[in-house]
Amino acid sequence: MRCLKWNSATSHWWVYLRTEVGSNYGWTSLDNFSSIAYDDDGDGTVEYAYC
Repeated sequence: MRCLKWNSATSHWWVYLRTEVGSNYGWTSLDNFSSIAYDDDGDGTVEYAYC
């Protein structure tokens, strides 16, 4: 699971991530990624959700 949130106070994007296995989850800065493009369901479309 992945979604994006804009923080207008800091003018910064945040990403919420959760692994499929285990209990690893939380927020991290979009700056920590070179790309977040990932086809979650294998349909050939990359979709982003806003939190």
